[in-house]
Amino acid sequence: MTHQIDIVVDEKYVQEIDSCGLEQLLNRLLQEIGPGKNSHLTLTITGDEILQELNNAHRGLDYPTDVLSYPQSEDNDLFFPQNEFDADNYLGDIVISYPAAVRNTISSSTDIVQEIKHLVVHGALHLLGHDHDSLSSEKNMTEQEVLLLGEWVRDIWND
Repeated sequence: MTHQIDIVVDEKYVQEIDSCGLEQLLNRLLQEIGPGKNSHLTLTITGDEILQELNNAHRGLDYPTDVLSYPQSEDNDLFFPQNEFDADNYLGDIVISYPAAVRNTISSSTDIVQEIKHLVVHGALHLLGHDHDSLSSEKNMTEQEVLLLGEWVRDIWND
């Protein structure tokens, strides 16, 4: 099965990001727990300004966050009009703030490589319909993260 993964990294962070490794991680995630068909998604790694703008516009929260996911829907075309893909194949968009990821490492036992991987998997799981709005759904989502990344992910939630 072939998945198309578009990765866009702000030029300020290009040297810090292993795009090939993230593409492999996303392909593995989609193979193991994806929709069972060829699919397509976009990962963007950028700065706080963009995440704050998106967080404010779509969630009413006027501060930067670490990761936002926009599953494909008719409304999603308003967020990312440049992504005019077939809705049957296009899962959506993941947007990560590199500076927020760095801040996350200060209060956790992860390094920046692990943190970026965690945010990528977390965002992709949201695209696949996973959520953490209840204790049971949070547990299920964490188990999927552990399956893909390893037991160290549990430490993030315990810090």
